[in-house]
Amino acid sequence: MASRKAGRPSHHPRKALLGCGYVVNLWNRSGNTHSAEQALPFYDQTRRALAGRVNIDWVLGESGFAEDAMLTHLEQEPQRYIMAVRLTPYVLAGIQAIGTWCQIEDGLEIGELPLALSTWTRPRRFVVVRQHIHKRPHAPGKQPLLFADLEEHREWRYSVMVTNDTVLAAVDIWRTYRPRANIENGIKELKYDYGWDEFNVHSFGGTEAVMLLVGMVCYNLVHYLNRCVLHTADTVLARLKTLRPRLLAIPALYGSGGRRPTLRLGIQDRSLRGKFCYWLAQISQLTVRLVNCNAVALPR
Repeated sequence: MASRKAGRPSHHPRKALLGCGYVVNLWNRSGNTHSAEQALPFYDQTRRALAGRVNIDWVLGESGFAEDAMLTHLEQEPQRYIMAVRLTPYVLAGIQAIGTWCQIEDGLEIGELPLALSTWTRPRRFVVVRQHIHKRPHAPGKQPLLFADLEEHREWRYSVMVTNDTVLAAVDIWRTYRPRANIENGIKELKYDYGWDEFNVHSFGGTEAVMLLVGMVCYNLVHYLNRCVLHTADTVLARLKTLRPRLLAIPALYGSGGRRPTLRLGIQDRSLRGKFCYWLAQISQLTVRLVNCNAVALPR
């Protein structure tokens, strides 16, 4: 689950949920909303849409979703979750109270503690990862300004997560959460390859409709073709900026041949022509069902 504020100042925040490389739900929201605004109805709508198709093992979210109402809702289902947590002064005070750090690798240590934030109704399990800035210079995390004068902490970057799982070791909680970083790559791809943040129109509903078309039709269709048609054992999934000049921007003439509509592609390379014939044959056998757009706007 992710929330992003990007693009032009009108209808710009995005709330999207991605799984297995696909966007499975997407809402547009007003630009002055908190990242957790409407998180619960968004999650419930997504869960209902996936019911019977996908089993949700974990709910992974960024820090904007680590709100008491959201976490309580997941706990009551029950649904396992791991959410990032902001490094507030209250959280940093809890980090300083950790007495034992477990070294996973050189320059990588993990600790944990029970902690209740001021807006929460009860304590929850926090997992803290710290990585040494000199031994692991490219590691993620933040260096809190409040730790600048503390010798024990000033050489580390910190990441904090909260979870309702009480069985897995802290290092396994961290390893489970790490793949969520792929969502950021998906959002970047939507922005820079598909121009997702450049499609704001005058109406809120119109903007959302375009977002849905780009994010849940075009983006997912390209990924579907990548996985089901173009992907082979010796290649990796290509981004749109790679596919566009190689496969999509091909000059062609549309006419007829033997009284049948014919598309003549301008491909000289015999090997590439063979691949195109194979890909087109595979595409003709695909059965893809597009869902209705759920963008709604009130009449003026």
